[in-house]
Amino acid sequence: MEVLARRKKVEEEEFKKRLIALGYVFIPTEGKLVDYYLRNKNVCISMDHCPIEEVDVYANHPQALAEKHPNTAEVWYFFTRSRPNEIQAGHDVYGQWVICEKKDVFNQGEKVGVKLLLEYCEGGHKSEYKIIEYQLDPAPENLENGHWFICKLYNGGCVDVRFRP
Repeated sequence: MEVLARRKKVEEEEFKKRLIALGYVFIPTEGKLVDYYLRNKNVCISMDHCPIEEVDVYANHPQALAEKHPNTAEVWYFFTRSRPNEIQAGHDVYGQWVICEKKDVFNQGEKVGVKLLLEYCEGGHKSEYKIIEYQLDPAPENLENGHWFICKLYNGGCVDVRFRP
């Protein structure tokens, strides 16, 4: 069973690389991102060819995340369970994420979640790196594997990503 799971993961990674080589760019609406990808991840529903990787986002420097996960859009999406500025055992991150704004996320007129804008500060200065963290709201109860969040990482100096209402 474990061998099949590893094989499927390898096949999915190869498929993602082929899509990127063909010029595929993942640009979901916020509603779809929360109501489809995040909801299905939280309730353990399988998604074919999901381009979002699981990463302990807040335990890594944002530049290291961008370098480890190259793509053509300079916007990175990750599933994570960690929270901003939690103590991450065995990791050495020099800065911290600061929450700047919080807004609701809607899909077809219905509230499906919230998003937080976080800016990365290092050495007392804001960097160009920002994250929009998406959460389900209301969150499903009795999740057997805990809550997942989606983080959209981008470098504010490289790409124009607006934090829209």
